Amino acid sequence: MLLNNLKIAYRYLRSHKFYALSNFGGLTLGFFCFLLLNFYIRSEQHYDRQHGYVFRLNEIRQVDNGDLRTSARAGAQLGIKVEEVFPEIEASTQIMVLGRLTVGNEPAKMSYEQVSTIDRDFFEVFNFKLTEGTPQKIFSTPNGVVITERLSEKYFGRESALGQPLHTNMFEGTVVGVLEDFPENTHMEGYLMLPTQTASAIFPWWDEYTSTNWDDNSFLTYLRVREDANLAALAEKITGMAERNWPQDEEFRSRFEMQPVQDIHLSELEVQGEINRSKGNLFYVRVFFWIALVILLVACFNYAGLLNVAFMGRYREIGVRKAIGANRRQLLWQLFSESMLLTTVSLAAAVGLLYTLKPQLTAWLGTSFDWSYLPVQQIGLLAAAGLLVSLTAIAYPSWLVSRVATVEALKKEKHADSGFSIRKVVTFFQFTAAICLIACALIFYRQLDYVQSKNMGFDMEGMVVVDINSGVLRNQFEAIKREFSQLPEVESVTVSSRVPGEWKQYPLARVIRSGMSEQQAREMIFVGADQDFLATYQVELSEGQNLSGAPADSAKVLINRSAVAALGLSEPIGQQIQIPSVNWSGDNAELSEVFTAQVVGVVEDFHFEDFHLAIKPMVIGFRNNPIHNIDYYSLKVNTEDWSTTLADLKTINDRFDPENPIEYHILNDQFQRFYEADITRSRLLVFFSAIVVFIACLGLFVMTAFTLSNRIKEIGIRKVLGATSGQIVRLIIRDSTVLILGAAILGIGLARYAMGLWLEEFAYRIDLKWWYFGMAGLLALIIALCTVSFQSLKAAWSNPVESLKN
Repeated sequence: MLLNNLKIAYRYLRSHKFYALSNFGGLTLGFFCFLLLNFYIRSEQHYDRQHGYVFRLNEIRQVDNGDLRTSARAGAQLGIKVEEVFPEIEASTQIMVLGRLTVGNEPAKMSYEQVSTIDRDFFEVFNFKLTEGTPQKIFSTPNGVVITERLSEKYFGRESALGQPLHTNMFEGTVVGVLEDFPENTHMEGYLMLPTQTASAIFPWWDEYTSTNWDDNSFLTYLRVREDANLAALAEKITGMAERNWPQDEEFRSRFEMQPVQDIHLSELEVQGEINRSKGNLFYVRVFFWIALVILLVACFNYAGLLNVAFMGRYREIGVRKAIGANRRQLLWQLFSESMLLTTVSLAAAVGLLYTLKPQLTAWLGTSFDWSYLPVQQIGLLAAAGLLVSLTAIAYPSWLVSRVATVEALKKEKHADSGFSIRKVVTFFQFTAAICLIACALIFYRQLDYVQSKNMGFDMEGMVVVDINSGVLRNQFEAIKREFSQLPEVESVTVSSRVPGEWKQYPLARVIRSGMSEQQAREMIFVGADQDFLATYQVELSEGQNLSGAPADSAKVLINRSAVAALGLSEPIGQQIQIPSVNWSGDNAELSEVFTAQVVGVVEDFHFEDFHLAIKPMVIGFRNNPIHNIDYYSLKVNTEDWSTTLADLKTINDRFDPENPIEYHILNDQFQRFYEADITRSRLLVFFSAIVVFIACLGLFVMTAFTLSNRIKEIGIRKVLGATSGQIVRLIIRDSTVLILGAAILGIGLARYAMGLWLEEFAYRIDLKWWYFGMAGLLALIIALCTVSFQSLKAAWSNPVESLKN
């Protein structure tokens, strides 16, 4: 019975190729996009789920002005003692991020690697695997280092790295373990890890610091907790332990919370000092979830609409089947077989397309395309969705089958366009979704164009930033700067502790002006720079004078306009400010002596970070300051031969310090990285908007063809009675125009709401002008009218004699 129904279904679809291909194309595209977005969403939600019941210990500390600051780091002793005292904690591990070392056994292969420490419980807490070595060996070998597979291949090729020496600019290490590369779906990063006994041997301060410190935010602390533990109560007990052991000369204003590691990637918290590689965005995950659902619904509505409109043309067929003995159940099975055949083939084609395009899609999405992200339950849900599509699509035909009389069905065809028809419902829904997505894509493009072209407050064109990665390069900076300046294509050179577009952490100085209390202190970005900083970056000095380069400048500073406002200064020039402490990624470090300086100049605000963040107050001190050493050369370069220029810079660097290879960044490229994720998401939105428009137009085209086939005699009569082709075309497209205008009102409202939420992510954003939405509605209307007009003109130009004689 089923096989026979499938054969009949196949014959019907083969004989109605245009209808079958339209349905197949719409459903396949819908399933393909739904699956693709599902992979994207699942990959974002799948971070760190392999570790089980593991939490990161966060400290929430109240700062002097009353604000709360969340830090991912805690004191060394707190992470050590909680495992000993609280039975709910099965294991705890601590990681200290140390910065970078120069690594490599051969001069040609030396490079800079991120370094962190790990302790004995690292492999108890995290489910990361060693490909070489054992945990016991790792933590019993002096000067041992653990590297990832990537570093093993980089420095040792295909040879085994275990037991091999590895040179760094601080010590001679021995590889005691090779860790599998961190998977893409983890917030963790780092390539070179020092076991605690190696850190103890290298750093003379290590043992005393880790055995006594409770309050410095230096260690990332992770806890494996029993699944039956009361997390809120445990967090309170940890807070109580910290308070009891806090230094008596320091006020305790903190509380501790435990954050599941699987929540870190998509967390909306602003957490200082965290490791969070490729931080995700929960807002986009939600947006793409709704887009996936909309695309699937558009495809399914399109399919249901086409099937129902096509069914009207099969009215006589149903009558014939009933006349020769087919009962209601047999007719329903036939309709269901056709629907299931088309749905199953479309779903299989979508999966095949995903599998075929997997490498391209992985590169396009910027995330791994792992089939394990689609578990058995998800496949079952997808199969159930396909079944639901089939059942929903035949719901209306099934109802008609139960009502139609055999004689009535044999006498005439059913008209498909009376009243509030299925066709109108489907068209309205599809174009609401299409107009909404078109408007969103347009606003995405406008915002990204705005942030990439907005005046930064400084000139980044031709800026090359060279890292100062050793004491040699730092101590001889004047001679190196002079040699850089002698290159004919180099227009200006400056040294500074941090640069715009900063990719490392920067210090936030607590600044107090005369007449302010410590509780009124304001946190500001602190940058140490020489007298050429403003000229090289072309930052505008609006009041006062620039630093001169004289030794006396060590007690002088420049501040930006935001700092003037934050400090409430009406006459900033000559004012004294004090900096008692500096916040380094959540670790508030008191200076050995309060830094007191005089404001000698005010610069206009310029963007130090990307446009997602508002410009922060900033203090620019002289390069010789007690807060932060110089860390970069910045060069203004005017050249068309970048390879020669960069080679010359390398030659100068190697002449002064052959041990540490040159490291440079093109500032334009660095700022572009701030927007890479947004650009990728914008491309996705444009692509899926185009898919929705295509499916909507495909459905509209086919449904118009079916509808006009039922109105062919009406059109013939109108032409005989004197109607012109233009009048007939206007009559046909009138309904579609009204529907699309109604869809535009709803679609624009939805887009306005969604884009208002999205733009809140940017401190600097475009205004939502009416013409953005009007253009989206107009574009959808033009596309729809072009789609309908083709069929309408064909019908209007047809010979009325041919339609009336049959």
